[in-house]
Amino acid sequence: MTKFLLITCSLAIAVAVKAQIIHVPGDYPTIQLGINAATNGDTVLVSDGTYYEQINFKGKKPLMVASEFLLDGDTNHINKTILDGSQLTDNNNASVVLFTSGEDTTSILCGFTVRGGRGTWDADQNNRCGGGIFIHRCGAKIIHNKITANTLDDTKPGSGQRVFGGGIGTNTDDLDHWIVIEHNQVFNNTAVTKFDISCGGGICVFYNTRIIGNFIAENTCENKSSSTTLEPGLFGMGGGFAHPYLVANMPAKTMVIQNNKFQHNTAKSVNGLAEDGAAHIWNAKLIFTGNEVTNNVCIKTAANIGGLVGVGVIDPAEGTVISGNTFRKNNGTTAFGTGGALLLENFFGAPRPDPNLVMITDNFFIDNCGSYSAILDFGIPVIILNNVFSGNHAAFSGGAICLFISGPPSVHHQATIINSSFYNNKADSGGAIFSQGTKPLIINSVFWGNTAVNGGSDIYVHDFDTLEIVYSDFKPAKVYAIHMFATGNINTDPLFVDMNNLIPQTWSPVIDAGTTSYTCAHGDLHLCPQFDMLGNPRPVGKGYDMGAYDMESTFGIPKSVPVK
Repeated sequence: MTKFLLITCSLAIAVAVKAQIIHVPGDYPTIQLGINAATNGDTVLVSDGTYYEQINFKGKKPLMVASEFLLDGDTNHINKTILDGSQLTDNNNASVVLFTSGEDTTSILCGFTVRGGRGTWDADQNNRCGGGIFIHRCGAKIIHNKITANTLDDTKPGSGQRVFGGGIGTNTDDLDHWIVIEHNQVFNNTAVTKFDISCGGGICVFYNTRIIGNFIAENTCENKSSSTTLEPGLFGMGGGFAHPYLVANMPAKTMVIQNNKFQHNTAKSVNGLAEDGAAHIWNAKLIFTGNEVTNNVCIKTAANIGGLVGVGVIDPAEGTVISGNTFRKNNGTTAFGTGGALLLENFFGAPRPDPNLVMITDNFFIDNCGSYSAILDFGIPVIILNNVFSGNHAAFSGGAICLFISGPPSVHHQATIINSSFYNNKADSGGAIFSQGTKPLIINSVFWGNTAVNGGSDIYVHDFDTLEIVYSDFKPAKVYAIHMFATGNINTDPLFVDMNNLIPQTWSPVIDAGTTSYTCAHGDLHLCPQFDMLGNPRPVGKGYDMGAYDMESTFGIPKSVPVK
C-alpha cells in the first residue's frame, strides 16, 4: 500500500531521475523551507505535527506537498498534520496556503488539516478571499484535506470588502484555469460581512472546477445589515463578479460537482439577500451528479427579499445536467420567497429559446420546504425525467415544481416532465406543479395524495397557460387548467410500496400503462427515457410504466424492490 501510493503519486507529478523527496522536519524545519528547496517534480513530505506557518507553492509545478497520508492512506495523518494560520500577524495576508504564482493542477496539497486562516486581501478588486486556501490567477489540486475553522470577517467599520471563500477561495478574474478539489472535508468555515457581499462559506471558485467526493458541511455565510450573503456551502461563477452584468457575454466555465455531501450549511441575513444554503452556480456548464443535499437552512429576519435553501443554478450554459442527486429536508420557511431544493433562474432576462437547456434526471426531492417549491424555475427551459417528489411543502405555489416564464409565448413546451412521481406534496396552489407561461408537457407521470388550499391539488396552470398531459395517473378534479389537452390517462391509486421513494407495488395499475414516445400538439416528437431511475432498461415487462420506475407486473404477487 505504501509503495503503491507513493509510486503512483510520484509518477503523476515527477520528472524521472531528478525528482526527490524532501522531508519536513527531517531535512528542513518548516514546510516553506522545504518548498523553497524543492525543484519541479519533487515531493515535500511532512511528518505529523502542528505547523504555525503560511505556505506558498511559489509557482512550482509539478510539486506535491503532502503529509504521511501519502505513504499509507491512514487518515490519522490528516488529523495530526496541521497547518495553522492563527499566529499570522498580517491581517491582509492571512490565508494558510497560497497558490498565487502560476501553479496548475500538478501543484498538489494532500493530507493536511488546514485551520485558523483569515484570508488574503486582493487590493485590485477589494476582495478578501480564501480563509484557509487562497488561489489567485492560477490552478491547484487540493485532495484529502480537512479544511476547518477558517474565517473571513468584514464587519469592521469602513472596511467594505467583499468576502469570498471561508475555507477555499479564488479571486474573480475571468481566466481559463482549472481547480481540482477532491475527497476533502470542508466544514465549520465562515464568511461574514456587514458592508458588502459574502459568498461561499466553505468554497468560492471563479474558474473551471472539479469538486468531487467532498464532505461540505456546517459552513456559514452571514450578513449583519442590508448586505448580501450567498451560498454557505459552495459558490461558483463562470464570470467576473466585479462586473456581473458582463457575465452573460463571458464564456461559461465548466463545473463538475459530483458525489459530494452538502449538509447543515446555513445562510443568514438580517435585511438583505440570503440564499442557496448548499451551492450556487452562475454562468457555467454544470454537471451536478450524485450529490446529497440535505438539511441546509436559509434564515432571514426580514421578509422583503428571499432566496433559496438548496442549490441555485443561475444563467446555466447549454448542456447543464442535474442528475442522480438526493435533495432532502432543506428548510427555507424562515426566508420569504425561497425555494426548497433547486432554483433555476434566467437572471438577465434574455429569452432562452432552447428547450433542451437544462436536464434534471434521476433525482429524489424529499421533504423540502420553502415559500415556493422543491424546484423553482424562473425562465429556464427544462426537461425533467425520472424524478421522485414526495413530502415537499410550499407556502405559496408549486409544492414540488413551480414554473414561471414571462415575455412572448414560445411555440415550444418550456417545461417537459416525463416519467416522474409525485406524492404528498403541498402548496397554496398547485400541490405538485404550478405553471405560468411554460406550456408544460407531462408524459408517463404519477400524481397521488397531493394537496392545495386554493386549487389544483395536483396541477395548477395559470389562466393564460396551456397544459398537455398524457399517459399519466391523476385525478382530473385535482387539476386546474382552462386550456388542457389530455389523452391516454388513468385515474387510480398507484399502490406505492413506500411513501417516500414512491416505488409502486408490482401489481400497480401504472405498470405497462405508459408510452415509449409521444408527438405533442406542436408536432415535436418526445422520446421517453430508455432507463428508469434505478438504471433498469425500459421496458421491463410488456411496456413502459408510468412514474420514475419500470418493473414487471406480478399480477397480485408482491416482491421486494430496492428502496433508496
